[in-house]
Amino acid sequence: MSDEAQIRALLDNYWSEWRLAGDPPDPHRAAFIQLLAGDSLQRETADLEKRLALKEARRLPPNAKFSHATTSVTISGDSATVTECVVDDTQSVDMNNGKVLNGAVATYRLEKNVIRTSNGWALESSSITDESEGVQPCP
Repeated sequence: MSDEAQIRALLDNYWSEWRLAGDPPDPHRAAFIQLLAGDSLQRETADLEKRLALKEARRLPPNAKFSHATTSVTISGDSATVTECVVDDTQSVDMNNGKVLNGAVATYRLEKNVIRTSNGWALESSSITDESEGVQPCP
């Protein structure tokens, strides 16, 4: 598989594992943690630890619109820059009573840095480059 195909597969896997690691919050989920490095590893682990302590799950609503699209991959040696469009309608839900704590819906443009590790490609960092309320079309 080409580097670009591996990176695209990494991001598909990341979003699947991101959702699974969030319900219930599991900061030690090996299948998720192995996809991360550097800042992303620290940030994602801290977020899941906080959610676990607060007993807040990250869940998709009925008829969810959640999606992600990798719009570009630029590889330079053992690192790559990736742009993505993500429609995020996940909800923060109180695990004790099922009450929705945050149901905001937004569409994000993300820039991600990916590095090659001894175990393959891993997500090192991510930043939001644009944010719009609601479900917006991805390019």
